[in-house]
Amino acid sequence: MLLLWKIGMKTEDLAGLDWRRPEEEQIAARKRVGSTVGNDLSPLLMQNLQKSRWANAAEILAGLETSKIAQFASDLLEWLKDMNWPGAVRIFETLLKLEKHELLPKLELAIETARRESDEDWLEALLRLQTKMSD
Repeated sequence: MLLLWKIGMKTEDLAGLDWRRPEEEQIAARKRVGSTVGNDLSPLLMQNLQKSRWANAAEILAGLETSKIAQFASDLLEWLKDMNWPGAVRIFETLLKLEKHELLPKLELAIETARRESDEDWLEALLRLQTKMSD
């Protein structure tokens, strides 16, 4: 909780990202969090949130400058382990906006990891991302 305070986010704002909240509350929370997010995006990464907040977090991340997102590309690639997860498609689209030189080394490492772990679903999503980057 101290971390959130230091970066300007409030616990109740993140709680407002929950898909079980009324739509207007989710929209307001996205605006508040989006306007207070700094360079540390870790509170918005799926690894640090309840699943019910992933889709709204993905929307916030999609609206940020690519320079902010690039440093968290490795974490965002993990979101693609299951394309049915809330926000996964939005994160896929967001990653496509990054410069090739920013994403490609991290993508290649994730592909190696997916192969080593025999994670076919993740590997398929990563290879599709790699193909779309080449288009």
